[in-house]
Amino acid sequence: VKLAFLQSIDEIPLETLAASLQGALDEEAMLKSGGGSSDDDIIEPFTGETASTTTTDATQLDALKEAHAIGMKAAAAGEVAALLLAGGQGTRLGYNGPKGMYDIGLPSHSTLFQFMAQRIKKLG
Repeated sequence: VKLAFLQSIDEIPLETLAASLQGALDEEAMLKSGGGSSDDDIIEPFTGETASTTTTDATQLDALKEAHAIGMKAAAAGEVAALLLAGGQGTRLGYNGPKGMYDIGLPSHSTLFQFMAQRIKKLG
């Protein structure tokens, strides 16, 4: 792992590193000053009402069912996008690669990524 890390660092073109760093710092300064951004560019913490998926409260359960139905309808209509984020290596699984590429033992030998993509695709 250490050798791979060192090799990846070796592949960075040092002549562009200073410009890349300066660009990132300039963008951060611009965003902190409020320049160059519209309301659509601003990401803020969610402050709306939430419900636990493990709730036993009838009102919250009704709200969750309604939200699920709305979400499924929007997915079927192609009005939503899905982003599958995954991290970590499969080291503890004895697999030399990302966990999402591990054969999870299905008859199809699908990886976790394939399984999730197929489930998402079926919604539409």
